[in-house]
Amino acid sequence: MIQVFGPENRQRYLSAKSDGSGFIPTEGRPLLADAATLNEAIRAYENEHSVSIEPYDGSLEAIPFSESEEPKYFFYRRSASEWPVVDIHIFRSGQEICPKQNLSFELFDGATVVIGELVC
Repeated sequence: MIQVFGPENRQRYLSAKSDGSGFIPTEGRPLLADAATLNEAIRAYENEHSVSIEPYDGSLEAIPFSESEEPKYFFYRRSASEWPVVDIHIFRSGQEICPKQNLSFELFDGATVVIGELVC
């Protein structure tokens, strides 16, 4: 099984203390997916959380593509008018991997896919 975290089910977050005196770090609950590729993990996340995740095309002026750089990032859409851009990283065997937009990137049992803010 693959663990998938994203904006709808963050890996870690702050939750309010019951007495209202502040916040405590809380571990998130992953989506568990039987996925062999990044594409399968993304589709499972989309189905679970009713979102759309598509490869980013470089169309936003604030986040351009460099000619020497392989395309990366994804559009993340929750509603018809919202298109934030996210980065996807994979954690396995103690390594953090940026698969860019390689949707056929192979996933192995025990890997964690994190859909989140732009990291690289």
